[in-house]
Order: sequence, then C-alpha cells, then structure tokens
Amino acid sequence: MRPGRSSALLILAVAVFVALFANAAFFASVANVYGVSAKSAPFIVSLFCFITSIFVLILSAVCHRTVVKPMLIVFLLLSSVIAYFANTYGTIFDYRMIGNVLETNSGEARDLFNVSLLLYILLL
Repeated sequence: MRPGRSSALLILAVAVFVALFANAAFFASVANVYGVSAKSAPFIVSLFCFITSIFVLILSAVCHRTVVKPMLIVFLLLSSVIAYFANTYGTIFDYRMIGNVLETNSGEARDLFNVSLLLYILLL
C-alpha cells in the first residue's frame, strides 16, 4: 500500500474510533432525545457520519507525512481527556471552555487529576 493511502486509512480509523467511543455520551443524549427507532436511525447515522467527516477533514489538514502518527496520538489523548470530562461532569467544550482551561491554575488542575482520568485515557 502506498504511504498516502495508509495515512488516509489511519486518519479514517482514528476519526471513526473517536466519533464512536469518545462521543458516547453525546450519542446517548441524542438517542435519549430522539429515541432509537427506524424513524430516528437515519438521523443518528447521518450525525455519526457528519462528526466522522469533520474529524477526517481536520485531521487531513494537520497530518502531513512525518507528523501523521504524532498528531493522531495527540488527537486521541485530547479526545479521551475531553470525553472523560464530558461524561463525568457533563461538560460541553466550546471556545469559552478552552479559555477556562487556559486560565486554570495548578491547584484546580491537581484537583481534577485522578486515577479515574488516567484509566479513561488508557482505555480510550
């Protein structure tokens, strides 16, 4: 397989994995609101495809040649941390939350860092 193809497949695999597993709470909320039925299934599937395609688009833009694997590793680590806080505390990450993260002092960060977070990162 050519190097470009293997990078594209790796990006697609990571995007599908993150969309499926790191967004479990999101999809559970969507299923709770819309229900799981033959009528809502196309919407849920299209939402999954949309999220996956956004991840593929972003990752394809930042992953070039030698930085593919390091960028995907960083993406997986960040998505697992975000998924932990979203699932544990019900946090929604937007541009304001990124500002809050950057303003967090070491005491607050130490309070949030625990074994549960480490296990979550290792599993995802």
